Amino acid sequence: MKPDTPENALAEAVRLLSRRNLSEAQLRSKLTASFPENCESAIARMRERGLIRDSSVVDQLLARAIKEGRGNEWLEHELARAGLNIETLPGETDRAWVALRKKGDMDAMQIGRYLGNRGFTVECIAAIIEELYDA
Repeated sequence: MKPDTPENALAEAVRLLSRRNLSEAQLRSKLTASFPENCESAIARMRERGLIRDSSVVDQLLARAIKEGRGNEWLEHELARAGLNIETLPGETDRAWVALRKKGDMDAMQIGRYLGNRGFTVECIAAIIEELYDA
């Protein structure tokens, strides 16, 4: 284990961020274990240089939700894991329609089960089924 110095903490922060995009909370969690004394100074230096951007983590998770056809419940869970919280999550109904287009023909029960398993909210599922069957 490397000594808890500012240089080592900064080097570890750079190494972690070079592997994957991390939120500030995720980086803090990983650095605190090995560098409790110098964790905050390393994070501050990374923030000053613009290398920690929580907004890019949110954008990345939203893009993944769209690509994988995931709902707001899944997205909220992933944001919480990243230590992030946003009030309003955009476009859940649009993501549900995209997810359904990939599946083909299904009855209302199958649609509800499929979307529910993908993390879409009950309100979204009800709106989709209502639009499909009451039109």
